[in-house]
Amino acid sequence: MKSIQTPTKRFLFDKTIDIPLTPSSPSSVAFDLSFSPMSSTRSMSPTIRKNSIGTAWSIELNKLRRCGSTYEVALCLRNVCELLTHIDKNDRIKYCKQDFLNSYKIIRKNKRIWTSELTAAIYNIETIYFNESFFQILPTILIQEILQWLPLADFSAVPCVCKEWKKLGSTDEIWRHFYDYKFIRFNPGTSPVSNHGFHDMYRRRVEDPQVGDRVEVSWNGKFRLESIDVYHGLAWWVAVVVDKHTSQSKYKIHYPGWDSRWDEWVPRSRLRWTVDTNVLESIRVNDIVELWCCGAHVPGAWLESYVRKVKNGRYCVGKVLSSGSLWVERDRLRLVRRGADETQTITKLSSPRKLLRSITSFRSTSIDDDDQNIHRSTCVTM
Repeated sequence: MKSIQTPTKRFLFDKTIDIPLTPSSPSSVAFDLSFSPMSSTRSMSPTIRKNSIGTAWSIELNKLRRCGSTYEVALCLRNVCELLTHIDKNDRIKYCKQDFLNSYKIIRKNKRIWTSELTAAIYNIETIYFNESFFQILPTILIQEILQWLPLADFSAVPCVCKEWKKLGSTDEIWRHFYDYKFIRFNPGTSPVSNHGFHDMYRRRVEDPQVGDRVEVSWNGKFRLESIDVYHGLAWWVAVVVDKHTSQSKYKIHYPGWDSRWDEWVPRSRLRWTVDTNVLESIRVNDIVELWCCGAHVPGAWLESYVRKVKNGRYCVGKVLSSGSLWVERDRLRLVRRGADETQTITKLSSPRKLLRSITSFRSTSIDDDDQNIHRSTCVTM
């Protein structure tokens, strides 16, 4: 028979524990794995009642490794939990964790005795006794407060971490914060009557803006504001929804600062939600950006472009003026996506497959990712 390695005994040999004697036969102990380890008051086997904790730990793990039935494993796990409650947290992490995981791997190979209940019990023990992350022991309310500081683009990955975060990521407390920040701060008259289902309400409103919502409207061509400069290219104009035909998916748009004769009906495909500007994000040469174009008395538009040069805190953007390039300050730009030197990229490729991948990955993407982020978050939280 293959010898079983004895767990290391390196801690608290002089400390003993006194547990009241109780029978440990199968007839006197119910088979139940739905225990709470930290609050467990069940007694250990009389054979380890007066041992030092280090010796008792080795004995229990040896018994755990030799278990021949699910019932025996359950009894050993109860005793292990009782021992762990008497061991300092630092000692549990430093000395006990690896011994326990090694024992778990051994008994896990015996598929005849392994059940889903044992898997849940092992996970429970690891989470409570061997978890080195302080984040896991924070109150739920505090975790929700922390997650609310994440942008929606980053929050969409939260439910993918684990089942607990998946459940936490769909709560009304978090999605109400996103809903208020996205819609109510610009259109306070559209607060929902219900206090439930903010996740679904957010998704529906992203797809179907309401009257009074601030949006941006795409328009491709040449335009001039209050100067002699003529801009050209794809521009996103600041606008407000003043009416809509839901059945036709069309929205009547008004451009603030402009006469009402410029109002128009546009399809949903020409709209996107207002994008927040991050002036702290660095911008480099070849990055795809949007340039803010405006007059002295009227709001303007965000015009797509790219950075040609950077010098002394100023940026040279190309393909925006009919007369040539334009030098602007950082506060007039917002980053759309990182650029790439196509010449250098192609020379580094070693196969047609990699070349094809690089071409397809360098496709144009909109700066407004709300629709994609909400769908990704919906897929993992519903």
